[in-house]
Amino acid sequence: MKKFTIASLLILGASFSLNAMDKVEKDAEMGHPEPMLFMIDQSLEKNDFMEAAKWIARFKIRVRQDAACCTDKSAAAAMDALTFRQMTNPKFARIATAVPEKTFKKIFTDEVEWVEEKLQKDQLPSPEWIAEYGMSTFIVALGGPASALFIPQSQWKKERMKIIIEYKKALNNS
Repeated sequence: MKKFTIASLLILGASFSLNAMDKVEKDAEMGHPEPMLFMIDQSLEKNDFMEAAKWIARFKIRVRQDAACCTDKSAAAAMDALTFRQMTNPKFARIATAVPEKTFKKIFTDEVEWVEEKLQKDQLPSPEWIAEYGMSTFIVALGGPASALFIPQSQWKKERMKIIIEYKKALNNS
């Protein structure tokens, strides 16, 4: 199954078909973080700040989970893709006024539960996408030595669950 990266979405640009957009949405609904960025952009374009908040929460949770499975801790820089959008899209600032803090907390709590359910059913996609954001990828591209990029797959669920627990604690204490 073809997965869309943000770069491929940008390259497709205006020729982006409705079928491809449906595919991106399905990938995002399955838990793939990169298509979630596109869903955030789409939601903001429609001024649907509640939907954007949902995708932002889900993206943050999934990036942290997948970064936890990566031995290259610099791969957590994948979160910068969201930061870039915050800096370049003026509609991001409107989320703070359109979505009250209490509502955003509820959305975030719902998304933690959604991700946890997917995790418990072993339905989360591989974290391998996140490696492209780490320094190890650049080192190998420049001819440097390759190293293991991920903890053993048998530990992914445990590491991802730690992130869920951290979010639950933070949400309960706020």
